[in-house]
Amino acid sequence: IVVNGNGVVAPHLDNTLQEIGRSLSLAATPASGWVFSNWLVGSSPVLGGKLTFVMQSNLVVTANFVTNRFLASQGVFNGLALDSTAPTHEHSGFATIKLTSAGGFSGTLIYGGKKVALKGSFDLAGNASVNILAPLPLTVTLALQPAGDVVLGTIGDNGSSIPVRLNRAGFSKTAPATALAGLYTLLVQPNTNNSIIIGDGFGTATVDAAGNVALKGILADAAPVAQKVGLSSSGDWPFFASLYAGKGSIIG
Repeated sequence: IVVNGNGVVAPHLDNTLQEIGRSLSLAATPASGWVFSNWLVGSSPVLGGKLTFVMQSNLVVTANFVTNRFLASQGVFNGLALDSTAPTHEHSGFATIKLTSAGGFSGTLIYGGKKVALKGSFDLAGNASVNILAPLPLTVTLALQPAGDVVLGTIGDNGSSIPVRLNRAGFSKTAPATALAGLYTLLVQPNTNNSIIIGDGFGTATVDAAGNVALKGILADAAPVAQKVGLSSSGDWPFFASLYAGKGSIIG
């Protein structure tokens, strides 16, 4: 039994004599700050922390443990699904997920005015894929970036591939947003070529010490707009609100 990284394999079978053809089982338990990657039975890789194998002559079983990259990245990620070159309400939205120290995540996605659950887990390389069947058939692919505070991905939607970017909320009561906290006024100006909506939308935004921004405002057509979301450590605000009973949205 060969162990790479920090972890324990039980029962202790290393350098013991075993009957050829006998079925044996092993369990891998990672040390604190580590996760189990995979087994090698001879030269064949096997996933999963519990292993059952058939004894062979001079067999070498390797257990591979790697450092847990999710410990430093756990928390809440917020962001947008947006094709900035040709944005449409039907192919854009907002996502929020909570990442655990084991690499699992759960949250919600608002896309095309529909709200769906977003749940899955990242593999050890930081990749994840979620298939959503209803109310919209979507394929969401996500990749945790090496620095650990950004998730990039795409939403596959009936032939379309919409970019996704999520930033980890970077502030808390113990890591306050001192330089950003305060009161702000937001002005939403119409496109100068738009002859339908004349006038400005406006709102007030409050950033608290924990880095949460709360917006409340009204658009030029009297539609109310509101949002509360956590800022990233660099102050990025994924601005999104659903409008007109899900038939419209404001995003940026």
